[in-house]
Amino acid sequence: MHRNGKLIFAAALLALLPLALGVEGTPQRGKPAYDPGTETTIEGVVTEKISVPWDGSECWGGEHLIVKTDAETIEVHVGPTWFLAREGFLAEIGERISVTGSRIRVHGRDVLITRLMRKGGRELKVRNERGQPAWKRKPARSGQPA
Repeated sequence: MHRNGKLIFAAALLALLPLALGVEGTPQRGKPAYDPGTETTIEGVVTEKISVPWDGSECWGGEHLIVKTDAETIEVHVGPTWFLAREGFLAEIGERISVTGSRIRVHGRDVLITRLMRKGGRELKVRNERGQPAWKRKPARSGQPA
């Protein structure tokens, strides 16, 4: 390889390094990782709903909520809109909710990746204790338990 070719190759590798490193320098596959060690519970009011496309970008797609607590306003990554609708668990603006999830930093700001969401006396398990999504399970066949 010529000297210029080696320089171009090295520059390309350096340019791709930030993509290989996820949030806070931890290797990722483009999405922030659920960290059970940062799990916390917040309670507050939904002030905004954002539908984020699943386009392979650096954040989780699906339903994102802006939740105002007594202490802060934080973005909450909940899960796919179709999953929440199927479970009858779409939050509304003005609704009081409680969310347990992993508090991580994405692009210099705190976000919460939901594991459990509670509203109206009901609870939805969005992810398991390791952060694996509940919606990745195959739906049960008719007449069989999930």
